[in-house]
Amino acid sequence: MASSAARAVAAQQASLLQHGLQFLACRAAAGPNSGESCEQQQQQQSQQQIQLEGLSGSENEPLHVQVSAGTYTLLVGYRGGVEALQFAADWPERPSALPQVSSIGTVPPAWPAPRGGAFWPFAVAAAACIAADVTWDAQAQAELLAPQARCFGAVGAANVIALSAEIEDTTCFWIPYPIVFDFDRHIVSLEFDVVDPRSGEITGRGTDVIHFSAEGKVEQLDTLRHVKHQPSWVFKQLTRDLLASLATTRVPDSILPQQLAEVPQLELVRRPPSEACIFRPHGNNTNSSNNNDTDVHHSLRYPASCGSSVPVCRFGAGKDITVVVMPEWWGVDSGILDLARSLADSLGPGSTVVVPNFYRDADIPVDASWAADDLQQRCIAEPSYKMANTNWEAVTSDVLAIVAAASGRVALVGFSFGAVAALLAAQHCSVACVVAWYGSPDEKFTGGASRLFRAEQVQVPVQLHWASHDQITGFSDMATGQQLAKSLPHAELVEHVHEHGFFNDRTWWASWKAALEPPRLAYSAEVAQGSWDVVLDFLRKHLEEPLSE
Repeated sequence: MASSAARAVAAQQASLLQHGLQFLACRAAAGPNSGESCEQQQQQQSQQQIQLEGLSGSENEPLHVQVSAGTYTLLVGYRGGVEALQFAADWPERPSALPQVSSIGTVPPAWPAPRGGAFWPFAVAAAACIAADVTWDAQAQAELLAPQARCFGAVGAANVIALSAEIEDTTCFWIPYPIVFDFDRHIVSLEFDVVDPRSGEITGRGTDVIHFSAEGKVEQLDTLRHVKHQPSWVFKQLTRDLLASLATTRVPDSILPQQLAEVPQLELVRRPPSEACIFRPHGNNTNSSNNNDTDVHHSLRYPASCGSSVPVCRFGAGKDITVVVMPEWWGVDSGILDLARSLADSLGPGSTVVVPNFYRDADIPVDASWAADDLQQRCIAEPSYKMANTNWEAVTSDVLAIVAAASGRVALVGFSFGAVAALLAAQHCSVACVVAWYGSPDEKFTGGASRLFRAEQVQVPVQLHWASHDQITGFSDMATGQQLAKSLPHAELVEHVHEHGFFNDRTWWASWKAALEPPRLAYSAEVAQGSWDVVLDFLRKHLEEPLSE
């Protein structure tokens, strides 16, 4: 019920916005003493070509409108006053019915029409765009977006619509705030509420800035959420590159190449449809020691469902080699993307490197500017909960779908959480090799992933990178690594004199480790370089060999 009710509010707001603006447009176009009906004027208005160039400001055009769906009212703001258009409760069944019009302050006459009539097609197009967005109308979005529209960090109308569809099941938007028109710059801006359709809960707020072309098409849509830590796609739409600020997120002696220009391509890989959540919602589990936490973020209470696709970031376009790089438990951050881009560069033009976003995160999982308490909560406590309650069958299904869609010989590479995903998936698909860094299926930390793992079923070469001083007993300590290497049919264990997460070169990770008591070992370029060289040799060896039939 909550889902249908929340979406009904959004649909009513969108419909009232469009209906009210159509009324204003036809009223202005009709002129004084016109005998034409509003319906006739609406038909003429839809046929009128939008001309946005070479027009000056107008005193009698609205600056903003605001929808009050509960009272069936559209508030129209001018420079000197406000006009209220109140429709009858049954207005959806009587679209030609006129509203009751009242005003406060000085409201200019509707005639002459603003900008010689050109303002209203612009306003009506803006309303149609907003309505298509909040009602998830893909067909209307396709008609309104310019071919190379840039929205949500994606480029191209088809890509924008695909990304929008990915959150349709878990997100709803309400528009109770003023919608502002800037006709001179061809811009419309608005604020909106972010609503979880399953609970009806308002989970956030944001701002859209919509840029229109001279033909009335949406060229660009910039979005900001009213939160301290912006979603990753916000940074992508602003910087054009998720990795543009690497200098501030890497430790100074990072071994990864400094000058790589490639930007990750965001794609969707089809997978078997599933309504299952990617991990158990917070408060609905028995495995986690964090079960009593009350101060948790919305994403823990309402995890994403698997859906019919898995989002990935892709580097390279080679057809000979595909490497699937699976991140640590906080998800797709600048560190794993930096590493994946470096790996694609090292393996050459025939390679492609793919990073799956298992948790379907919209928020940036790690931000180097966060305070110590935020890092502890967002990067340690909450990911710990997620990993202990992960739906590993769903994660494995994601990996299998990516492998099935891959070109050439395929390798699986995983770090900590990602190592578990790689080892589980390797039981069920044909790949050339696996590289697992400091992580294995266990009972405690991965919530029983060991029950899904049979080491003897991994019949491909596996290289394990373990740290001699790793103290996460049962998951990534040396004893566990040695036991795992013995149980795998074709494994080699590479020991590094360091601690868990030794390859991570992010500044936030270094700061968090240094703040512990006693402090953890600092990043070592020598250890990182040694492990990187060994991994590259291993991948080149096995990815250059033909797969056995």
